[in-house]
Amino acid sequence: MSKMLIFIVVGVLAGAGVAAGVFMFVFKPGGSGEPTPEPTPVNVEGRLGPHITFPSRVFNLRTEAGKPPVYLKLETLVEFETTEEEWAYVLHGCVAEGAASPCKAKEDELLHHFEEEIGSGRKLIEDAITTIVSAKTLAEVSTPEGKEKLRSELMKAIHELLPHPHVKRVLFVDFVTQ
Repeated sequence: MSKMLIFIVVGVLAGAGVAAGVFMFVFKPGGSGEPTPEPTPVNVEGRLGPHITFPSRVFNLRTEAGKPPVYLKLETLVEFETTEEEWAYVLHGCVAEGAASPCKAKEDELLHHFEEEIGSGRKLIEDAITTIVSAKTLAEVSTPEGKEKLRSELMKAIHELLPHPHVKRVLFVDFVTQ
């Protein structure tokens, strides 16, 4: 009889444990059972969020055999999305402080931290930029449509290399062909 009682108690406890696990999985603590919504990316018109600037470089563009070489001087800035509250604070102008210099110092600190997080990803992005740009001809990059296509190709390549953080936009800060 005592063995039967032990089996019943163990069974009840195991059932309660399974039920609690299912409850915690389906109905997260403090939630209504619905999935937590994704945080909204911080966007402030006219302000740059976390970004990496790739200084001006000269690229050899692809040319036809026997034609003179064509060069593109390009400085690229890649901006990434963020949902971090510290970035929101900085991008909204550090309103609570009302002073520009502490805000600039905080932005510099966040950019430095962001560069550290990206780490070797920076070299991967540089390689993608080199590979994609040097495969283009002057005709492919000299029109507004061509520049947009190049921008799109770079965004796609960067996203494949670094799916997180998400690329928000690619800017061409300096774009000169010769």
